[in-house]
Amino acid sequence: MPGMIDQIQGWVFRNRTAQKDWERAELGQAYLKAVLDNIVDGLITIDEHGIVQSYNKACVKIFGYESGEVIGRNISMLMPPKYAEHHDEYMANYKRTGQAKIIGIGREVEGRRKDGEIFPIDLSVAEVVVGSKRYFSGIVRDITERKGFEIKLRRSNEELEKFAYVASHDLKEPLRNIDNLAKWSLEDVGQGLIPDCCEKLGLLRDRVKRLETLLEDILSYSRAGRIIDKPMKIDIGEILGNLVDTHVPKEFRVDIIGPMPVMFSPRTPIEQIFANILSNAVKHHDKGKGCIEISCRLQGSFYEFVVQDDGPGIPPEYHQRVFEMFQTLKPRDEVDGSGLGMSIIKKLVEWQGGKVWIVSPAGPHGHGTAIHFLWPENFAGAASF
Repeated sequence: MPGMIDQIQGWVFRNRTAQKDWERAELGQAYLKAVLDNIVDGLITIDEHGIVQSYNKACVKIFGYESGEVIGRNISMLMPPKYAEHHDEYMANYKRTGQAKIIGIGREVEGRRKDGEIFPIDLSVAEVVVGSKRYFSGIVRDITERKGFEIKLRRSNEELEKFAYVASHDLKEPLRNIDNLAKWSLEDVGQGLIPDCCEKLGLLRDRVKRLETLLEDILSYSRAGRIIDKPMKIDIGEILGNLVDTHVPKEFRVDIIGPMPVMFSPRTPIEQIFANILSNAVKHHDKGKGCIEISCRLQGSFYEFVVQDDGPGIPPEYHQRVFEMFQTLKPRDEVDGSGLGMSIIKKLVEWQGGKVWIVSPAGPHGHGTAIHFLWPENFAGAASF
């Protein structure tokens, strides 16, 4: 009899333990379902054949289908035809070769709602292995509103560029005429003019030249970061050599410290950045000669370029101000420039996710300026789907 009681007690204990394990499992599943159903982004899980296994409430809002209409069917029903017809082929190719085009990579693609509307989405796909089975979970975000803002911003920028171009073109012609008139006046009657008149005509031509430079820089600023040539393999050392020959007088020594990288990037914007920095180093130097050092190091996924001169330096209170439009540290009568060079550099660098900053004094004797900027190691550009 005692043995039977022990057996019964053991059975009851095991039963209670199993019951508690089951309750914990049920609670865990309920908790997980509550979390998945209340996240903002859509979450879809499919098996290796593309059959939908789970579909949270956010997906209902995004696609318009209820979960019962999607679970058990092929994920291609949520894709536009151009993606749907190749999806099964892509899955089969991935299983055969392991080469992923979307899995493990966040990308901007398109989805299809229940009413047939095609719309843009951000999609991130991860592979999950449970036992011997393989699943794929996708996080989906509707970016229709964001794309709408991007289109409006692009149109606004296009209008700004068009205005800047028209203003530049229409103003240049009368400026050239004014310059020519002043030049001809000096040539025709220059010998008979009193020195004061000659000086004023010279100042007039100088102001015309300055205004033409300003118009060119305004146009460059409006285009900065938007008109970008296609990424290509570029040698920064070669680019710097060409720019030094063009922008740096022979009285200045340029030292390139260490090897410069060869990278995949658009050529024009980085040329423009270095050209502006080198020109500023020469233009704002307090002597007729000097030294410029250029160095580079890899910082994560960015190259950090440093262009350092031995000029007078920039006071710390002006380190942010110089990046504002039309800002110069000296009166424009003392230095040639529009005050847009550093603004263009900042716009070009930040457009690529980088950063630009000033360290001054940068030299060992308490003077000099170092311009630091971060540029992507490799320019990915827009992915093709």
